[in-house]
Amino acid sequence: MEFPYQVVVFFDRKPAIGEPIYEGPNGWFPQLAVKRRFASADEVGMLAAVRSIAGSTPIFTLHFGAVAQPEHMPVEVILVEQSSELVELHTTLFNTLGPSKFPGREGNTFFPHMTISWKGRRVVSPSEYSHSAQTVSDLWVVKDEGNDTLALKSFPLRGARDY
Repeated sequence: MEFPYQVVVFFDRKPAIGEPIYEGPNGWFPQLAVKRRFASADEVGMLAAVRSIAGSTPIFTLHFGAVAQPEHMPVEVILVEQSSELVELHTTLFNTLGPSKFPGREGNTFFPHMTISWKGRRVVSPSEYSHSAQTVSDLWVVKDEGNDTLALKSFPLRGARDY
């Protein structure tokens, strides 16, 4: 796959390393993509870069808003407030890892959201997340493999071990 990687944040449920995050036996894991689908010629170096970024990013809180159906997307989402912490983290990842398959939703046009429907069906209950605050304590790198996306590696944010 041309752009197999993402950096995401999981909420409530977190997968095991190697576990499918969309269509596996435990279903769809609610998540926010902080860095959309991107390529890397050096997986080891990329993982080291994400580890470093996570280790220098303090734990922060995300604020979820309303359910929406963006005109430019074929799915329902829950909007996420563009807090300074989230934008700084995205910008650092974007500047370090490069552009993605979806450049229109990155950099200055970053569009943070949680996908809640896929292929016409609800995969996340909106009542669990809309108009809520969620703590971000780790970053996950996930990778497309076969017919799904697998959890590749998790990195705690600064202070997460004490959280």
